[in-house]
Amino acid sequence: MTTEPHATLEGVVGDLPAERAAIRRELLAERALPVDEYWRAAELRLDRPLSDGINLAHEYCDRWADDPERLALTVHDPDGRVSRWTYADLTRASSALTNLFVARGLGRGDRIAAVLDQCVEAYIAALAAWRAGMVYVPLFVGFGADALAQRIGTADCALVIVDHRYRDVVGTALQ
Repeated sequence: MTTEPHATLEGVVGDLPAERAAIRRELLAERALPVDEYWRAAELRLDRPLSDGINLAHEYCDRWADDPERLALTVHDPDGRVSRWTYADLTRASSALTNLFVARGLGRGDRIAAVLDQCVEAYIAALAAWRAGMVYVPLFVGFGADALAQRIGTADCALVIVDHRYRDVVGTALQ
């Protein structure tokens, strides 16, 4: 990840509007396909056949991480800082978190809740959970203790990741 004040993306992404328009046309055309053909077309965009299983962390991030310069996210903080995250950065950060989950005895099928704002850490947490076959359960930071308790309990979450600003309400929810 690189951080620089008031960074721009000029020259980094080619002709993004034209690329987006082409992808949009392709996806809209697929809507008219019969169901079997639609799924075949969708599978062609994946890195591996569906019969081999699907891992969202791989499809959303890892498959692009071989290029250490390939930009995945640009984060604009309220204070004016701009952080650029490559797919390789996200893979490294989320893999480290996956390793922490596994070291704590968590595994495939466990549910990991997150009470995080819309931030890069939330994306890293999701990738980490998906990488190990876990279920990522995002929770709205505006929920009160009762709503959080109900959702965390119903989902039977093995772990809750919490932004320090919401620690008190989550603590109350877990009592």
